[in-house]
Amino acid sequence: MKNRAFWYGGGLLALVILTLVSLYVAPYFIRLHAYTILSSSMEPALHRGDIVITRTLLPDKYRVHDVITFFVPGRGNETVTHRIIVIQPAHDRTPEELFTKGDANSNGDSWILSPGNIQGKVILHIPLLGYILYASHTLLGYSFIVLLTFFWLVVPFVRDWCRLGQGGVIQ
Repeated sequence: MKNRAFWYGGGLLALVILTLVSLYVAPYFIRLHAYTILSSSMEPALHRGDIVITRTLLPDKYRVHDVITFFVPGRGNETVTHRIIVIQPAHDRTPEELFTKGDANSNGDSWILSPGNIQGKVILHIPLLGYILYASHTLLGYSFIVLLTFFWLVVPFVRDWCRLGQGGVIQ
């Protein structure tokens, strides 16, 4: 019974680790990107701690009401996930101007987006997994994940190996 729980727990841990790794590797092959929601501006559709998976589309494929992740104009690599509320022809060389708003916000965003700012349309969200992904970017979180993996997978094998060295039988 103990051994079965170990394998189920190890399998669950391996699945979580594989999911996190795939979220980093997938963008290079299938135009998918993963982002962690850090605010409550999109509630009730998306909550703080959710992970959103976005897919990059051609610029003319985005529509009003799509939830998108984009680089905020003038703020470097800062990304935001909000809903498109208006798409209108632009007044300069940009093909279109997009206006966005968080579902929980009373006013639209103060910036105007061009299709080049958009990272992708949200196609899937995974509740609460973002807390693990976000924590894995900190030294403490990364250390915790490594230690958890070590204690879950390595310690039982060492314990069983020590029993075998003493003439014990593993059941």
